[in-house]
Amino acid sequence: MGSLDELINSVLGGTGADRKLDAQIVAALNDVIVKPYPLSDDFGPHDRFQFWSTDGKHFLGSERKFPVHAFTSDITAVLALREERLPDWGATFDVGHDINAATVEEKDDDDEEGVAFTETHADPLRAALAAILRAIDHQSA
Repeated sequence: MGSLDELINSVLGGTGADRKLDAQIVAALNDVIVKPYPLSDDFGPHDRFQFWSTDGKHFLGSERKFPVHAFTSDITAVLALREERLPDWGATFDVGHDINAATVEEKDDDDEEGVAFTETHADPLRAALAAILRAIDHQSA
C-alpha cells in the first residue's frame, strides 16, 4: 500500500457523501485501482465500481469482493474501519460548533504515551476518517 497522503487530503478537502472517494479508499486499502462500472474514461455519476490490479490489466473483482462502504457519509462505516484496521487503537472526538477534531491513539500497555493522530474538519465524520487513514498510513510505513 502506498502513502495515503493524497487520499487524506481529498477527505479533508471535501464535504458530504462522495461514492468515488469511498471507492478510492477501498482501492488504496487493498492495494488495487478502481474504475467506474460500466467502464468509461470518467467516473461521472457512477456509483458502481470494478477493482483492477495496479497495472490496470487484470480484473480482480467487483463490489462483491471489495465492498464500498459509505465512509464519507456513515460514521458506523468509519468506526468499523478503525476496529478492523486499528484494533489496538482508541478514538476520541471533540465536536464543536465550527470545527471538530478526531484523534486516534495507539493503546500502550505500559501507560506511556503512544502514537496519536489528530485531524480537524467542519464535518466530524471527515475528521475521524482522516485521522484513521493517517494512523493506517503510519502503520504501513
